[in-house]
Amino acid sequence: VANYLMERIGESTTVSVGKDHSVAGRTAYQLIAQPNAANSLIESVVISVDSETGMALDVKVYSVEQEEPAMHVGFESISFDIPAASTFSFTPPAGTTVETFETPEGLEDGLKAERGDKSDQAKPEVIGEGWESVMYLSAIPSEVPMDLLENELFADLMTTVSGGKVFSTPVLNVLITDSGEVFAGAVTIAFLQEVAAR
Repeated sequence: VANYLMERIGESTTVSVGKDHSVAGRTAYQLIAQPNAANSLIESVVISVDSETGMALDVKVYSVEQEEPAMHVGFESISFDIPAASTFSFTPPAGTTVETFETPEGLEDGLKAERGDKSDQAKPEVIGEGWESVMYLSAIPSEVPMDLLENELFADLMTTVSGGKVFSTPVLNVLITDSGEVFAGAVTIAFLQEVAAR
């Protein structure tokens, strides 16, 4: 998660070092990345880095919509000891019969045929860059059942806006327009509508 987020840090991001602290019993320092993007839902990304190994120990993603982290993943405990080789050995219990199966010939081709040829489906396109990039699909993928959008439970998660409906979380908005186009990104609803109107 830390690597994925750090790869997206560019000129539109202010990076600073936070407080020294402890995570999972290890001393760590903080890298704080703050987007310089008015339309981004991300307020900051805080990564705790092990001061000895340089390994990410904890990642928090903060949204402009709330105070508590919108996403938090990290270690509660960690050991860098090399496990004994015996840890990975397996001896079948007495009386067990072990059989090795080969993948049946043609199985992969059969699975591809079952999934169908998706070459005619809309391919995602990225509009913009950095923290304000938006993923665009010209149509909802065919594997998404359209009646799902009318399902009462799913409908409760959608908000009707000018030009379509929005599924919203603190760090992601998805706009499905009345014409069936899809715009998604870690940006405000107003920005998605602006992109959709271009």
